[in-house]
Amino acid sequence: MLRNKVLVGFFAFGVLLARSTCLSAEEGAESESRIFDGKEKSFVVCGYSTSFKWPSLLQEKLDRMTGGKRVYHVLNAAAAGSAISKWIDVKTGTPKRPYSLMLRRFFARNTGAEISPRSHRRMDANRDAPKPTIALCQQSLQGIERTDGKEAPRAGPVFSADDANGIEVGAKAFARLAEMLHRDGCELVFIAMHIYKEGMEPNIGNERYALDALMKKEIPYLRRGPDVWTPTKKGFPKLFARDRRHPNDNGAAVMAQAWFESLLAHDHIPVPEWSKKTPQATAPEFSPRRTQRAHRMRAIQMN
Repeated sequence: MLRNKVLVGFFAFGVLLARSTCLSAEEGAESESRIFDGKEKSFVVCGYSTSFKWPSLLQEKLDRMTGGKRVYHVLNAAAAGSAISKWIDVKTGTPKRPYSLMLRRFFARNTGAEISPRSHRRMDANRDAPKPTIALCQQSLQGIERTDGKEAPRAGPVFSADDANGIEVGAKAFARLAEMLHRDGCELVFIAMHIYKEGMEPNIGNERYALDALMKKEIPYLRRGPDVWTPTKKGFPKLFARDRRHPNDNGAAVMAQAWFESLLAHDHIPVPEWSKKTPQATAPEFSPRRTQRAHRMRAIQMN
């Protein structure tokens, strides 16, 4: 009888120990995956011309969250007119100019890409920021080719929710970009799709189906970014500049808030009420030379 009690006691102790070990491992994994852990770190934004402004607004929110102290750095590598197909060769994984410049600016990698005076200013402004460990990709599948012989329009390869080939090539393109960013030092890669784009729908909106397919693969370092397509479609054209393609100040604010809430949700942090206020000012009317230059200069100053 005594022997049986001893055996039962050892068994119960073993079960509790195993459970405690599992819980400790889960808690450890959760703490390791936290974004807002109080440790200084950098985010790098991988986007195109619609991402010239919202990163600076996101930076302001992150600074306010930390009491005005710069703990989390937002480094903007956005390049005009550069969807995924302009950043990388999705077939070979070879970086193209925007990706190579991003590595030189923010990862201190000598890629051989020519650095302009503007890029040097960005590098100087960010010399004290840590190398990025989190990528925020607001990207698009424009220019990605299909593999079934059908011609893909410039708007992108995904024709519908039932388009298996378009979804497959789109998911692979998103995955390739995420894989390269992870390989170059990003522990987490968030991917969001393009904002609403008049004249290129439904292909732009259909990018979500490729992203859905990719997320089902449950890649450990990959996270889904915010849905910026739905609110910008709903707010069209009020959230857009005169060209009806690029966001105005209010549109950029909506995008920044979406990214802020997405990052907070990752860590299960409630959204502060102060962050939900949208500025009422609108951006200057868009012109390819004047307004893009102004947005880029603000990004440079922010970084």
